[in-house]
Amino acid sequence: MHTVLATNSSGATVPPAALARLSVSRTHAAYLAAIVYLALAPASYLCYPGTYSPLRNWLSDLGNSLTNTKRAVFYNAGCTMASLLLIVFYLSMSVWRTGDKVLGRLLAVAQISGVFSSLALILSAVINIGRNYVVLLAVNARLLEEAESSTPAQAGAPK
Repeated sequence: MHTVLATNSSGATVPPAALARLSVSRTHAAYLAAIVYLALAPASYLCYPGTYSPLRNWLSDLGNSLTNTKRAVFYNAGCTMASLLLIVFYLSMSVWRTGDKVLGRLLAVAQISGVFSSLALILSAVINIGRNYVVLLAVNARLLEEAESSTPAQAGAPK
């Protein structure tokens, strides 16, 4: 029987027993992230003022401190904790590196995009649209500047 060995980030060979232990912790981080989010989001939902509907509201409305004054902290804490656990999960995927360049690049893309999306989820909890209008206006102004500067001017039209 052929045993598949992997290498860690420093190039050392990782024995199968170590892979099994890391797989368990990686799996636990992913499961725990889902459990944390699914435990805290309903706590925020139960005290949402008025009626909440996924067809009319965004999920982030549960974390808006202006509309959900009583329990927004639960949703924001759930997003932050779940994101931190997901970052652990994505970073621990490096045990799957086998030395194949193509698969290594695909794994790197998966890890980078996973960590980036986890950080975006943290930012959606920290930068709450209900509290930070200045940040929202600054981001929108910068995006408009970028859009205007990247749009080619039409011939003869004033810019």
